[in-house]
Amino acid sequence: MLSCRKDNTPTNNTTPTPQPMPCIEITGYTAKDASNNYIGVVDSTDWRVDNYWSDCEQDLFGGSNFNTNCSFNDTLLFNPSGYPNPTHDIVHIDIGVQIISTDSNYIHAINHHDSTITMDLLFLNEDLQQVGFVHTNKYAVRTMSFSLDQMDGHPYNSKFRIYYKLTDAFGCVRMGHGDIIRQ
Repeated sequence: MLSCRKDNTPTNNTTPTPQPMPCIEITGYTAKDASNNYIGVVDSTDWRVDNYWSDCEQDLFGGSNFNTNCSFNDTLLFNPSGYPNPTHDIVHIDIGVQIISTDSNYIHAINHHDSTITMDLLFLNEDLQQVGFVHTNKYAVRTMSFSLDQMDGHPYNSKFRIYYKLTDAFGCVRMGHGDIIRQ
């Protein structure tokens, strides 16, 4: 006689085998409006540059040889943000300070410096499937916009995790993540 059991209940009164927990859990988010202002809940683990990742999170970027015990060579590094959050589709990722100055030499020096800092953005859907990846430099990514609908046809009310890794010209790394809700 053959049968299939759909639950995890053992047939011989033994303890069920625990299922492995995913190494990545998308929990919480930081609410922001379309102008990047806080409008509600804040997840203190989101949108920072001082995160420490688990091995499986580091594996998303090719391994765990990240030099984080160093001074990051960037005069304008600040915490990134993703907005609006929640969103219906488009999310803006903002990293870097927009410089307003009449000193063209100063602006050129900042832009040149930012172009030496590489940035990787990796998007996961709530099923932890990679749905997007961008490799660029910080100068080019100060503010970028992405369509979650184009990246992933997952039903609305989905959660997305955006990982970012910044590497300066000397190999020093800063990293973090932010969670986005699509309604």
